[in-house]
Amino acid sequence: MTEKLITFVVPCYNSQDYMKKCLDSLIPAGECAEILIINDGSNDRTGEIASSFEKRYPHICRVITQQNGGHGAGINHGLREAGGRYFKVVDSDDWVDEPSLIRLLAALNDLEKDGGADILFVNYIYDNVDPSLTKTVSFSNVFPTGHIFDWNEVGRFRLWQYLFMHACIHRTELLRGCGLVLPEHTFYEDELFSYYPLPQAHRLYYLDADFYHYRIGRTGQSVEEDIMAQRYEHQIRISCGISVFP
Repeated sequence: MTEKLITFVVPCYNSQDYMKKCLDSLIPAGECAEILIINDGSNDRTGEIASSFEKRYPHICRVITQQNGGHGAGINHGLREAGGRYFKVVDSDDWVDEPSLIRLLAALNDLEKDGGADILFVNYIYDNVDPSLTKTVSFSNVFPTGHIFDWNEVGRFRLWQYLFMHACIHRTELLRGCGLVLPEHTFYEDELFSYYPLPQAHRLYYLDADFYHYRIGRTGQSVEEDIMAQRYEHQIRISCGISVFP
């Protein structure tokens, strides 16, 4: 089997209402990509929708079904199965911009001709259900463009410029090599995913493209203030890093 350029992992739990938009946005990557749809013990039509994509795009999509273990468990499973040189998580209620996706693939192909990158950074959009609250997070003031750089060339982040997983495309072997294992049944584990690999990354690249659409403002999301307050123990667990420090 020919090695894929990139693996997109889409963790899904009861995602029937929005996962199609997510998957449709990734299909234009074509056969240089694989899309691993992780069905995390859903009890709605998630599995059915996932299987329909696998049937229509057998050389791109693959369904992996697991017992419910949470978002982190889905990412762990995807990382174990990933066959792409690069690794990107796209949550099932989010989506990517097609022109930016094409630019991303071209950039990765060019980088691979000259040693590749450990992490490629992109911009992301808080795509709020209230359009007046939609906001783009760009890193054009932080990262140089057009060449591989290291941390010595990185500028100052503003308070709202978070390096969420939305902004990061990792070399797969970097993630495996740093020993990152995300906790199961734990919220906000994406902070570990984003920050734990950074000390191991030395070849960095920034693509100034508004690539990732982060759907926000949906009722019941884990980032709602009241819900985050109720799950304070999850925040403590993640901040202590106990999942990666046995």
